Amino acid sequence: MQELQKKIVDWASDRGILENSDPLKQLKKTFEEVVELICALVDKNDAEIKDAIGDVNVTLIILKKLSESGKVDGSLSNSRVFMAINWIVEIFSKVSKNKDVGIDIIRAQECLSRVSQENNLTLEDCTQSAYDVISKRTGKMENGVFVKDDIPPKKPRAPRKPKEPQQ
Repeated sequence: MQELQKKIVDWASDRGILENSDPLKQLKKTFEEVVELICALVDKNDAEIKDAIGDVNVTLIILKKLSESGKVDGSLSNSRVFMAINWIVEIFSKVSKNKDVGIDIIRAQECLSRVSQENNLTLEDCTQSAYDVISKRTGKMENGVFVKDDIPPKKPRAPRKPKEPQQ
C-alpha cells in the first residue's frame, strides 16, 4: 500500500494538485467522493461502491500530503459547520439502523442556524430561498429519488480501465 500511496502522491504532484490546492479544497473533493460512496451503498451498486471507496481513499491520501504543508487560512476553524456535519453523520447512522432521528435533526438545524448567522443570513431566509426554487420544480420519482425534469439522470460511470504504462 505504501508504494501505491507514493504513486498517488506523485500523480497529484504531476497534475499540480499539491502546488495549487490546499487541505480544505481537497477536503471538498473528499466530501464529493463520500457522497458518491453513500449513493452507491444506498443503491447497492457493487461496482460503484468499489470505485467510490477507492476515490475516497485517493482524496484522503492527497489530503494527508497537502495537510503537511500547513496551507490553510484558518477562517473556518470556528465555524459551526463541523458540528452540523457531525449531526448529519449521526443522522445517517441512526436512519440506517431504523432509530429515531428527531432530536438529531433539531441539533443539526441549530448548527445550520449558527452557520447562517456566521454568514449574515438566517436559516429561515436560506430555507425560503431553497423552497422558492424547488416549489417551481417538476420531475418524477425514479428508484425512490425525485429526479428533476430539467436535469438528465446521472449515468453510472463505466469502470475505469487501467492505464497503459508509459515508456
